Amino acid sequence: MARLPVPGARVYLVSEPAAIQEALTRTQREYAKGVGRHGREPLKRVLGDGLLTSPPDLHRQQRRLVQP
Repeated sequence: MARLPVPGARVYLVSEPAAIQEALTRTQREYAKGVGRHGREPLKRVLGDGLLTSPPDLHRQQRRLVQP
């Protein structure tokens, strides 16, 4: 795991498969999906509406739709 130098945010890069699985499946509620000081709008302009840019309630609903 490495911390990335992003001004105004705490961003970590995780590349260990076991750690990624744990973060995405077992401990996901412990991690915040931060929006930063400018909100989601800059990302939405580039990525559109989707899992990454949606608010938490909509994110949960969309995530359930795409799960196998």
